[in-house]
Amino acid sequence: MNDFQNFEWQPISSLPKIVAAMDGMLEETQEFQVTLSEARGKSHVLDDGTLDRVDRQYRERQEDLDLFAEQLRRWQTLDLTEGQRTSIEALTQEVKAAQTAVDGVLALSAELREGTIDRVMELSDMEMGLMTMLEMTPAQFKALKKRS
Repeated sequence: MNDFQNFEWQPISSLPKIVAAMDGMLEETQEFQVTLSEARGKSHVLDDGTLDRVDRQYRERQEDLDLFAEQLRRWQTLDLTEGQRTSIEALTQEVKAAQTAVDGVLALSAELREGTIDRVMELSDMEMGLMTMLEMTPAQFKALKKRS
């Protein structure tokens, strides 16, 4: 768990702003997960630097989501209206969905890293020719080499 001692917690009046921020974060993360999944089978169009930026951005997003979750836990201890309680419960589920999507993006990034152009450039000419003849992706070829 993160150290939240120096964080400035928001009053419950900030709930609408948090809801709007979470809606955008969840939607963007889910859309990016779909976009990134489209690179499966053609991860050679990506490079390590691009995936490094993805990893950095989504690790930061994990930290943001931890802050959101802690803010929601703190609000749940307050004397809330029924509407606030309902919003916080819904937002808690949204944070969990966003955390799942972020985990998916990071896992996908790790998977795609096995076949980036950087991995292709590490192959010898013979390996590249064999991989091409076998119509394999760099990740598939790497897995085949491991089994041998």
